[in-house]
Amino acid sequence: MNASLNVEFTLSLESNPTTGYVWEATFDSAFLELKKRDFKASDGKSIGAGGTETLTFVPIKEGRTEIIMVHKRPWESISLEKRSFPIEITE
Repeated sequence: MNASLNVEFTLSLESNPTTGYVWEATFDSAFLELKKRDFKASDGKSIGAGGTETLTFVPIKEGRTEIIMVHKRPWESISLEKRSFPIEITE
């Protein structure tokens, strides 16, 4: 993924936090700042409904970095899913 310095971008992943599973982001804070985390139910209102978890990042330094997203319950060490997003940040 290509990103521009100081221009926000988002990662959106399917999620259902009522099951206890959430997406945890691991990234180099020298390159990226996590500005916002949001969840929107797919039907817009139902409690317990699945939906989309969106994380908004701001690139703060040029270069190559990576965001690792792990779908897991915070109290467990085993993850349900892991995704990697290489990021190329340019001016």
